[in-house]
Amino acid sequence: MLTAAIAADPSNVKFRFKHNPTAAAYHWQIDDVQLIELYENDMKNDYSFFSHTGTGEEYGRIPQSQLYSTMLVGADVTNNGANDQTNVTVSVNVTGPTPFNTTINGGTIAPGVSATIDQNFALPTLTTGVYNGTTTVSADAPDQVTSNDTYLRNFEVNNSVY
Repeated sequence: MLTAAIAADPSNVKFRFKHNPTAAAYHWQIDDVQLIELYENDMKNDYSFFSHTGTGEEYGRIPQSQLYSTMLVGADVTNNGANDQTNVTVSVNVTGPTPFNTTINGGTIAPGVSATIDQNFALPTLTTGVYNGTTTVSADAPDQVTSNDTYLRNFEVNNSVY
């Protein structure tokens, strides 16, 4: 995101790539450089989480006897667009034997900024079985790239095994 750095004179922006021929044999190479204009409105869901411990650890299987009454749910999101995104929300929808859902407000996110939007959600009594969680990020402005708005996570509540 170079908007702030080039705002004074965007017509005089220059890029330079330099190679040191005496460097070691292992080095980075530049290939297929592209300069693209950002979409005006593009929120991206980078990662979502369902932490039954409330401190970030996630387990694919959770013994029902060790399931807490709350679960930390949410997502790490990035504003990939050129405009501020207002009223950013993360919708959490979990299907399975005991479905649940919530919407978490994230406020306004500036261009190029990443944020964690989460909530300690009071769980219903989860019965044993596999749960499929979907988190979707949205904002007031219609998203121009909807293919990166959703992230999927699964977990299982069982009788005995982590």
